[in-house]
Amino acid sequence: MQKILIANWKMNLDVEKSLNLAKQYKKNLRTLKGLELVVAPSIPLIIPIKDIFGSAKISLSGQNVAAFSEGAYTGEVSAKMLKQIGCGYSLVGHSERRQHLVEADEMIHKKIVQSYAAGITPVLCVGESLKEKESGGRDAVIINQLQRALSKVEALPDKEIIIAYEPVWAIGTGVSVEREDLIHVERIIKRALSSLYSENFYNEKVSLLYGGSVNSVNVSVFWGIDKLAGFLVGTSSLEANEFLKIAIQMK
Repeated sequence: MQKILIANWKMNLDVEKSLNLAKQYKKNLRTLKGLELVVAPSIPLIIPIKDIFGSAKISLSGQNVAAFSEGAYTGEVSAKMLKQIGCGYSLVGHSERRQHLVEADEMIHKKIVQSYAAGITPVLCVGESLKEKESGGRDAVIINQLQRALSKVEALPDKEIIIAYEPVWAIGTGVSVEREDLIHVERIIKRALSSLYSENFYNEKVSLLYGGSVNSVNVSVFWGIDKLAGFLVGTSSLEANEFLKIAIQMK
């Protein structure tokens, strides 16, 4: 199983800070081996950051991707464009986009289809809100998100996909899930994807990440869980040394 560590910088940094952080990443991470390191900067900065990384083995991801291949969609960036500027991945269905930009499951499904058509691996984010968690609806929410996003995607089950479990209530709050809860969610995801396609698809083509207030202190709590391939890191990825500490613990 390939180990994967993704840094999602979101819209937290201006141009100068983003480029400086990229330089620190290159210095810190270029000698690390055995990890697929991925950075998702703001889209306008992907090309200059790619130039900074140079030969360093750090991949790039879009934070978002359009649900359409081309056309009159002002402000959107297609999967083909992301591929052309060097992205091998794109986040899809992040809870912040679901919540603040009213991104619906149908659109998320289309974004996954577009990603595969352009040769990009989608990182599908799923997770429940605090209200859904407290009402006992977590499992149903995750299953529905997976089914609506991935059902009848023609590229599957032949292509690989990354599933990032990010409970909404844990993102940026400093509160993370309990280890046993994450183990339970892994079983729910396995059941849902095995039902949609097959258990072989889940075992061979799916990589599971956890995201939600991940840091260098709590990462050891989760690392070692069966099937967990790595982490999608937000706030902690904005500090190069903190991100390095997380990466080292995954070695």
